[in-house]
Amino acid sequence: MTRRFVTRATVDATLARGETSMELSGAVTVTDEAATRARERGLVFVRDGAVVAGRPTPSSAPEPATPGAATGHVDRAAVRRAVVATLGRVPPELDAVLDRVLGPDGPGR
Repeated sequence: MTRRFVTRATVDATLARGETSMELSGAVTVTDEAATRARERGLVFVRDGAVVAGRPTPSSAPEPATPGAATGHVDRAAVRRAVVATLGRVPPELDAVLDRVLGPDGPGR
C-alpha cells in the first residue's frame, strides 16, 4: 500500500480552491508543517466525520461563514445543507450537534 502525505503545499492548494476542510482516508500522514499551516489558515482535516487536525485557533479563525451570522439569524436548514455539501455525506450526530449549537428549538427546527 502506498503511503500518502499531506504537505504545506497540499494545504495551500486546497485553500486556493476555496475549500475549508480536507477528508483524510487510508494511509495518509499529515506533516507537522501542514498541520501548522492548516491551523493558521483555518483548514481542518476530517477523518471518519471527526476533526483530527488543523482546528483553527481563535486568532486565526476565519470570520463566521454561517448563513446569516452577520445579522444574528441562523438558518438551521442552510447550515445543515452546507455541512452535508462540504463533507459529501451526513455525519453521524449532525442533528445532535446542531441542537447543541443552535438549541433544540433553534431557528429552522
